[in-house]
Amino acid sequence: MSVVARRSLLIPVLMMLVAMPTLIGLGVWQWQRLHEKEALIARIEARTTAAPRVFDGKALQAAGGRVDEIDYTPVTLEGRFLNETEAFVFTNRPDATRDSVGGPGYDVLSVFALKGGGSVLVDRGFVPDVRRDAATRPEGQIEHDIVLSGIVRRPERRTYLDADDAPQKNYFAIRDPKAILAAKLDANRRAALEPVIDTLYLDLRAPAPPGGLPDPNRTELNIPNNHLQYAFTWWGLALVFAAMFALFLRSRSVQD
Repeated sequence: MSVVARRSLLIPVLMMLVAMPTLIGLGVWQWQRLHEKEALIARIEARTTAAPRVFDGKALQAAGGRVDEIDYTPVTLEGRFLNETEAFVFTNRPDATRDSVGGPGYDVLSVFALKGGGSVLVDRGFVPDVRRDAATRPEGQIEHDIVLSGIVRRPERRTYLDADDAPQKNYFAIRDPKAILAAKLDANRRAALEPVIDTLYLDLRAPAPPGGLPDPNRTELNIPNNHLQYAFTWWGLALVFAAMFALFLRSRSVQD
């Protein structure tokens, strides 16, 4: 092989020396992330089936500082809903079944004033669009103290696909406790409900309200785990690069 020919191979060889370890390494990294994610999902699944933890305002506020550690944790709280603080997040629940309602509508979030002090936002569940007005579902406007069970959830993250909130219309695009509580509680009301816990919210499990609305949501474990797909994608690219390089070398040998 001539000196010129050898020099013409320098760049392709250098590219392969960089690309192959990089692509294989990225695949190995995703494989490791797969097992880490599987372990995380197993821990959270175990957490969701554990016995509910009883919280008061101070304990829930302290837990809110480490929300990643208690996300999906069942809890029991005592207090009462402040029905006048209802806020709405648009959703489209799958078609109604025998045991639930569905279609376009809203998740209803209300401030829950805890017995002994403190408050937290609770997602009480789904109402169809035609039942958004509380006057159409008076039985569900519980006025007395209750003991509720729920699931701790971390605030949803806003993406560029989400619409803007419209607090003047009492509409919010995502479950963002900070934004909703800022819109629903003025300074005086907030002071009366301290500590106002805005680092998490609860999905209501029970009790279901009289009249059936809002219809409590079935909290789903929604943790994406695509690392196996990503690992094989990187390894597949490595194979493609290797095959292309082999074909390149073969074509050069034929030419020579």
